[in-house]
Amino acid sequence: MPLNPISFPKTWKKFFDLGLEVISPQNTHLVKLNNGAGHTQILIKTPENVELLGRLVDEQKQEVRGGYQVYYDRRKNIWQCKFAPDRDGLFETLIMAKKKSDPESYTSAVAF
Repeated sequence: MPLNPISFPKTWKKFFDLGLEVISPQNTHLVKLNNGAGHTQILIKTPENVELLGRLVDEQKQEVRGGYQVYYDRRKNIWQCKFAPDRDGLFETLIMAKKKSDPESYTSAVAF
């Protein structure tokens, strides 16, 4: 077995339909906090007509209020999705997407 096995995040049809691309982290379904860092980051590239939202939930599927920030970095043309758990443990980071012109709600696209 390889020392660093490759795994992938959970994706939904919306991820592919909207042309999303995970820039970082690559080849893993986990995002980790390193050396006591207060947050972790996921970078996603999208077409110009797509918007993202984020959500952080704990093991009981309870939302961590104020535990996420998702914004578009115009200088880098990339979405920065930052997640900050409120304690130690396992959490799921969920990123939802939709077209800017779509009046419907955001739907799940990718989760780590």
